[in-house]
Amino acid sequence: MSKHKAVEPTHTAAHRPSPATIAGRAYEIFLDRGGHHGHNLEDWLQAERELLSGQARPSAKNLPLGLRLLE
Repeated sequence: MSKHKAVEPTHTAAHRPSPATIAGRAYEIFLDRGGHHGHNLEDWLQAERELLSGQARPSAKNLPLGLRLLE
């Protein structure tokens, strides 16, 4: 039996933001950037990083209806 403690992952599946939550934050980033297309992957990755680190909480006020329904 090992005397070493198992390393726990920082983020478990239960604590990961949903795809709808990430999409909502990515949409906010898109709007903040002036709605310029072509940066969807960067927006998604930035949104995911912010949500995982606790830096951002998406609000439903500016989201398209389809994204609000997914929440």
